[in-house]
This record gives sequence, C-alpha cells and structure tokens, in this order.
Amino acid sequence: MKEELASIIAQNPMKGWKKIKVAFGEEYLDISVPPQCEELRMKPMPSRASSRDQISDALSNPIGSPKLPEIIRAKGKPVEELTVCVTVSDITRPVPYKGESGVLRPLLEIIEGAGVKRKNIVIVIGNGMHRPSTPDERVYMYGQDIVDSYRIVDHNCEDDTNLVLAAHTTRDTKVYLNKVFYNSDVKIVTGLVESHFMAGISGGRKAV
Repeated sequence: MKEELASIIAQNPMKGWKKIKVAFGEEYLDISVPPQCEELRMKPMPSRASSRDQISDALSNPIGSPKLPEIIRAKGKPVEELTVCVTVSDITRPVPYKGESGVLRPLLEIIEGAGVKRKNIVIVIGNGMHRPSTPDERVYMYGQDIVDSYRIVDHNCEDDTNLVLAAHTTRDTKVYLNKVFYNSDVKIVTGLVESHFMAGISGGRKAV
C-alpha cells in the first residue's frame, strides 16, 4: 500500500464499519463501509422457463416494427449481397449473448434464414472508449462457436481509420461513427438497458 494512502486510512478509524460484498467479475470482494451506509439491491427476478424460445419469439414478433426479414428484404438490393452489422456489448456489460439460451444464436439464425450470407455478417464490439477485447473475453461473452464462425471486430475510438464523419449537431459538433457499422446495409444494435452513473441510462441508442 502506498504510504500516503496508508496515512489517510490511519487518520480515519474504521471501528464499527461493516463489511459488504461487491460483485467483481464472477467473484465478490469484501469491502468495509461506514455504518450509516445503506446497501441497495435489486429484487430477484425469476429465470425464464425457456430463454431460447422466448428470445426467438420476441425477435420474430417485434412491437411497432416490421419483422427483421422484412426489413432485410426491403433494402432494395439482392439479399445475398447485403451486409449486416450487429453491435454487441463488451466485457463490462452482463448481456447474455452466448450459448443455447443466449441472444446471439437466435438473432443470427433469423438473419441467415432471411438469405444473408454468413460472410457478409460482421459483429462489432461496441467498446465506446474502453480498451479492445481480448480473445478470452470474446469467448467468454459470445461463445466459442460464434467466435469461430463470424467476423468480429473491436470498435476503436482512437483510430481515425476506424471512424467516419456521419453528421454535425446543431452546435456544429462533429459526430463520428464506426465505419463498419455506418457502411453496413443493415444495422442491428444489441445490449441491455441499465442505470449508468455518468450517462444516465446505458444501452439503446447509446450503443450506436
């Protein structure tokens, strides 16, 4: 421990502090907090009886939108020539992507079932300003089968060749987007919606 940090801690007696568990990856950390701190927790939610079936049903019956195959076929060019980009969250978001009960398999099956060639599908990891993903993180998040079968690329906000100037705001702020996402015929955003301590709400159009 750094000397200055140890000195600060020594000047603040922790007698009577309580220990709480904080999620850290797949494990938990025990940390000490002042006794007046309150621990807020979400109510437990029951698991779905059949996640795969319910995910497939939700994707096949969207609310207030044409079905995905209809959107794909309405692009005005042969389906086998269409390019599709699917954005996914990185390791910092607990989105259930992989496996039989995950989101990606049913989604990709619908896309390919509409006639899009697998080689024309690219998965872009929406890192935002985070570092690029590692090979192990990709397998952990999306599954070995997806990693082996589809092209996956990291968004890199610090690489100008990775970006395209897409628009200007009313204040003339330049808006850059990922080039692969921007140039794709069909753009699909996935992720989750959760409270975000800096951006208010994470997910949705923020994932673009």
